[in-house]
Amino acid sequence: MAARYQVRIKVLSQQGRYTLEHKVEYEWMITDKTLEGICLNAFRMLLPNIRTLMYGGEFSWEADNTTIVCCPDVVNPMVFEILRIKK
Repeated sequence: MAARYQVRIKVLSQQGRYTLEHKVEYEWMITDKTLEGICLNAFRMLLPNIRTLMYGGEFSWEADNTTIVCCPDVVNPMVFEILRIKK
């Protein structure tokens, strides 16, 4: 089943010593395929939220078409914004 929307993932903040190349303002556009180059631990946290926004769901506690997710690495936290975009 094809997604109804695209989503953009953007790095909002990063602390500590992150070993991958993800920097603040780095972005990925997602359609119906997986991402290349994103940390697997971060992606594991992002995926449920990506799917919700791609298929028309919403988060009542967030602003329009957006949600904020944090990577599970407590020593080197990275915060991501996920934004729904019409195709």
